[in-house]
Amino acid sequence: MLYFAQQQDIDLKRLPKWFSEHDVHHWIYVGYDSTWRVQAELSVPKHIQRISLATELDKKSWELREEYLTLIGKLSNTNNSPEWWASELASKNPYTHLYTRICLLATCRQYVEKSSDKSIFFISSTQALNQELITYAEEKSQEYKIIRILGADILGLSCYNSVKNSLETLLIRAPPFMTAGKFFNTYQKLLDTRKDYRSLILQQKNIFDIPKFTNDKGILLFTWVDHRNFTSEGKYRDPHFGPLPEELKKRGYEVIFVPRILFTIPYGEVVNRLLKTGEQFLFPEQCINSNDIFSCEQRAKQFQPFFPEDLRISSVPVLSLMKEQYENYRKTLSETLLYEYLIKNLADSSRHPKEIIHTCEGHSWEQILKWSVQRYMPTTKVIGFDNLTFSRLTLSMFPAENELQIRPIPDRIVTNGPMYYDVLKSEGLPSDHIRSGCALRHSYLWEPGDINLNNDKNKVGPIQILVATSLDLGDSIELSAKAALAFGGDNAFKVLIKCHPLVDTNQVKKILNPLINFENIQFINEPMEKLLPYVDVLLYTYTSVCFDALKFGVFPIFIRSENLINLDQLNEVPDIHGIATTPSEIRFEVEKLSHMQSEENRLRKIRSITIVKQALAPVTDERIDSFIIE
Repeated sequence: MLYFAQQQDIDLKRLPKWFSEHDVHHWIYVGYDSTWRVQAELSVPKHIQRISLATELDKKSWELREEYLTLIGKLSNTNNSPEWWASELASKNPYTHLYTRICLLATCRQYVEKSSDKSIFFISSTQALNQELITYAEEKSQEYKIIRILGADILGLSCYNSVKNSLETLLIRAPPFMTAGKFFNTYQKLLDTRKDYRSLILQQKNIFDIPKFTNDKGILLFTWVDHRNFTSEGKYRDPHFGPLPEELKKRGYEVIFVPRILFTIPYGEVVNRLLKTGEQFLFPEQCINSNDIFSCEQRAKQFQPFFPEDLRISSVPVLSLMKEQYENYRKTLSETLLYEYLIKNLADSSRHPKEIIHTCEGHSWEQILKWSVQRYMPTTKVIGFDNLTFSRLTLSMFPAENELQIRPIPDRIVTNGPMYYDVLKSEGLPSDHIRSGCALRHSYLWEPGDINLNNDKNKVGPIQILVATSLDLGDSIELSAKAALAFGGDNAFKVLIKCHPLVDTNQVKKILNPLINFENIQFINEPMEKLLPYVDVLLYTYTSVCFDALKFGVFPIFIRSENLINLDQLNEVPDIHGIATTPSEIRFEVEKLSHMQSEENRLRKIRSITIVKQALAPVTDERIDSFIIE
């Protein structure tokens, strides 16, 4: 017997009793919310086995890659329009998890087909995934039941969420109450997302005029801003572009920053701090009015991409998954379309920079930005600085061959070094669109001074293991949980968990409390350059810290996800790092390092530094010049 349920219909408190009553001992999580999955695993008895999808999912992600790229390319040709390029579908944004869901469905269909020997409970994260699996069970004449395990607390939570969502909708549509945020933190966070509130903040600070360039060598630098953009003395620093702004100024260019302020810090506070730095800033809200916002909302409501009815990838039906994803991100579409009005209004104000430089991950806002510049500022060049997207499964960076002529891509993509230049070129991007640049964010790696590469593996004391999480909460929880299960309570190892700056460390601690309550597990917040000289092993998922580790002689081990596509930054050099999935595999990889012979270890470190230079090239005048199109 097969059982199917949606994640939202599961009360984790009642889940153990349900397994017992129905004599079911196997379950599969068909979703990408690692936080929920870990909580579910902690709630059920240990003899209830979750069937791991990790190996098969990783295999499917590579098998279906080319078909998926080609399919999106075909849809791009059919739907070619600014609305399409502003959509998450067109960009193949990995953080919206459409490709993950397609691979999950392809993986789980085989468990539906071959499950006659045991009962399995499939818990899907979305309605479309759940329905597709049920439909496949019907096609294969498998017996099944649809399950809802609801409790009073779940029903109460549903009512609470309904009231909460209605209240939030009312607050978003009502005029902003400017002083309420001082007393209600939740309301302040809601205010910070509103364009009209941001505009009012700028008006209160007398920020009306759009800055002008004083020469014909003006550059708009689109960047992200949070607490990391300020020194302890209040000076401005850019964590994404490092020395580039100052290097451009030395070459006679005038730099105006376009700050996209993240929601981890109050908007008004950031504006105050930015204005005190002495740099020039163009706030996007200066160039967008209420009519622009209304127009984008209407366009997003009206746009409906065309999908062929029988949409499949390798016999797997994907139409319902695509429609579901598009509807889920329709609101995002209206926000992304605002980049067109930003560029149009700048052009109408006779602001025509020589170049626009932005961080490049192939996302929807980058596509509509380039489309708009091409239409309204035809003489302006767009330069994308690759934001460390080394994995070939970061599909947003790879246009399909059948859409290469129409997809809005930067006039030039500057990589962090020759390694990713070779990847982009091998994937079909024209060589005149790519330059091998330098690692602006990692310039500290090549500063003068000795770095200790002679870690003594026979030293007295525990093996130091650094766990570096990605910016995804669920991914951070899964990685930390596996490290805790592998080493928690064993004083031969010390586990140091460093969460990404945008991840709430306290939330990670709260969810993992049963697993991390050991003396040898510690959460830390020191900079990487201060940690890496003293650790032996790095456990990582989607983060460029693996390259930092190689430079410091630390052995990196990539931890494959149970439910997400694996974006390993070291895919191109599989011989230089370990790969593990389960806690026992992680422990095996770490212990294997401790038995490595000294000569083998020395050669590994020499090759590691070579690889780092290929991936994260040092900053030089010639490489800085890659950002300028004459």
